[in-house]
Amino acid sequence: MNLAQAKTTLEKIITLYKTMSADDKNISPIERDLMLSYIRQLYEVFLETATPSVSVSPKVTPMPKIIPSISPETPKPFVVETPPPPPIVSTPTPPPTPEPV
Repeated sequence: MNLAQAKTTLEKIITLYKTMSADDKNISPIERDLMLSYIRQLYEVFLETATPSVSVSPKVTPMPKIIPSISPETPKPFVVETPPPPPIVSTPTPPPTPEPV
């Protein structure tokens, strides 16, 4: 860790902060970007000693496996057939016989 470099970067941050806080209603995009740059530099100074030669890479999550869904065969509807009604058979009635007179 280079503490001299960290001290220099901190002094830059403090100086820029004082300038920005004097007119906090009108902070220009350049000042904001410069402050972010100084903060990154300070972070990198401390990062060098904590984990040497470790690069930060975004975590890539694998795509979920797509499993094709197989829909079960739709059962055929159960059809109940009703038999036709039995035929109506009328029994013939004999013609009336005349009574003797």
